[in-house]
Amino acid sequence: MRNNIRDMRKDFTLAALISPTRQGVLTTLFLRPEKEWYLSELAASLGTGPSSLQREVDALIRVGILKKRVDGRRSYVQANEDSPIFPELRGLVEKTSGIVPMLVDAVKRTKGLKIAFIYGSLARGEEGAESDVDVMLLGNVSTMELSPKLRAVEVAVGRQVNPTVFSLDEFAKKVTEKNHFLRTVLRNKKIMLVGTEDELENIARRAEDSRAPVEQTGTR
Repeated sequence: MRNNIRDMRKDFTLAALISPTRQGVLTTLFLRPEKEWYLSELAASLGTGPSSLQREVDALIRVGILKKRVDGRRSYVQANEDSPIFPELRGLVEKTSGIVPMLVDAVKRTKGLKIAFIYGSLARGEEGAESDVDVMLLGNVSTMELSPKLRAVEVAVGRQVNPTVFSLDEFAKKVTEKNHFLRTVLRNKKIMLVGTEDELENIARRAEDSRAPVEQTGTR
């Protein structure tokens, strides 16, 4: 699983700008800015040697992107949320190596999956550093296949992923029953992972049309 997590953190956009080690440091620390990392812990997470990691960390501390805290003989590093470029850097990490591309990569090859999207606080842009990630998946999907993929994302970003899975028949039934939870999700903002919003709307529309009452016609 550790190799899978490291692979999730790699992104060619960042790799074109900075070294792989520095990319790993920024991705790991900026996805979890509330966490302090001991150097050996960070090195193990990234699969790199402490000496090469130390050089990258020191350079980022010198320019104020990371901050350091010393406790006895141990030093801890953390993303510096007071840095004037913290929002921009975190935004870049989120877009290129963050939770959204990780989830896309995790679920896109799932057998039977037709639609997947993020909803809730993350989709609305109201999430905190430790907010759960709500994901809805539509299709004939095996939870046994899906669960380890989502667990790997949870470990990588340090946030809980809450999947809601419906078969297409279950989804259609809830749409026609005007299920309150589902109606709320569908009318609010979403971040699509698999499929498009148009495809989702078409599935919902077909479900409503299939249960619409048929007009009675004929002669007496």
